[in-house]
Amino acid sequence: MRNTPLVHLEGPAAAMLRANIDTDAIFPSRSKFGVEVVDASPFLFAEWRYAPDGTERPDFVLNQPERRHSAFLIALDNFGCGSSREFAPWALRDFGIRCIVAPSFGSIFESNCHRNGIAPVVLERAVVEDLGHRVEADASLRLTLDLERQAITASDGFSCTFAMAEGPRQMLLHGLDAIGLTLTRLNAIEAFRAHDRAERPWVYTASPAPVPPPLNHVGCRSR
Repeated sequence: MRNTPLVHLEGPAAAMLRANIDTDAIFPSRSKFGVEVVDASPFLFAEWRYAPDGTERPDFVLNQPERRHSAFLIALDNFGCGSSREFAPWALRDFGIRCIVAPSFGSIFESNCHRNGIAPVVLERAVVEDLGHRVEADASLRLTLDLERQAITASDGFSCTFAMAEGPRQMLLHGLDAIGLTLTRLNAIEAFRAHDRAERPWVYTASPAPVPPPLNHVGCRSR
């Protein structure tokens, strides 16, 4: 995992004001990609970004010079629906997008964002549309995310707050995944185990279950 803490984020934005952008659009399943690849950004929206000959489509928003370094993406309802592929947030993060603003997200995609250093910010649709139109109208507009205050502001005076569950917010603030977040409570876990061992010692001294004999070449167990 290549997460870094996300506390404050400031930068340009791109708007894709369409609903139901699925994970196959974000990271096409036909992309040849392995988990050892360190940069998934070339695959982001590959079928929208590139013509069949591999050249960039100039009309695609992330190919526009003022948008290709966007840190924010503004989209409409159900962003990240479809399959659960984790490559989708990888590609967004590696491209440089660390915050997505939308009225709603695919539930698995939203969880994958929390675990991979991207803040999925949910706002009312009218607010998202307003922000998206501001972004479309002014390429110089810069957004700021303050995850501690749970607020988004823009250089033109736009300002709003949002809600995010505390567990996912802490993962983002500290650059953790779900296991890393659990390990921040290691002292409490060890204290519970010590107390439980004192209260129920028989649980910790029980003999382990016997290991069954290995299967032979025809799939039967040896006697």
